[in-house]
Amino acid sequence: MRGIEQYACGGCHKRYLARRSLWRHQKYECGMEPQFKCSFCDHRTKLMGMAENESFYPCTNCSKTYRLKSSLLRHMKYECGQEPQFECFVCGKKTKLKSNLRQHVANVHANLKRSLARHKKYECGVEPQFQCPHCSKRSKHKSNLDKHILNKHRQLAQPTLRRQQHIIFGDLVPF
Repeated sequence: MRGIEQYACGGCHKRYLARRSLWRHQKYECGMEPQFKCSFCDHRTKLMGMAENESFYPCTNCSKTYRLKSSLLRHMKYECGQEPQFECFVCGKKTKLKSNLRQHVANVHANLKRSLARHKKYECGVEPQFQCPHCSKRSKHKSNLDKHILNKHRQLAQPTLRRQQHIIFGDLVPF
């Protein structure tokens, strides 16, 4: 997960995690025309080193190039010509990079963390802790026990539970 981006540019309001990144942005990018020119063509860029292809590491299998050797090695190991190997345990989606899978889970299955915490607390290896006061029925969730009481012990249920059922289920039968 990303940290809080605490350094904001006064000119364009972009935010950065590091003060040095904000400094670089303000010095070379914000409100400036691209000032670094490639020595082989007319391409111009705002960041030094991005214009020269010779500072890149090319993949020998495809046309992609990388600024860092470690990025090229990661590409060759997990991406280039490889089948996706990281699988989402919720929906089965496969990705080539573990970081892409983490991002997928965070974006698509955002409530999963809360659901998992609830499952561990109330369900996983835990005996039902909510006991029906009218019979031997036990439930792991209070809401399920409330529904049971309304369905099986309607006349014995407290008036507040009966009013709740009227609101939830739209029961028009007078109490």
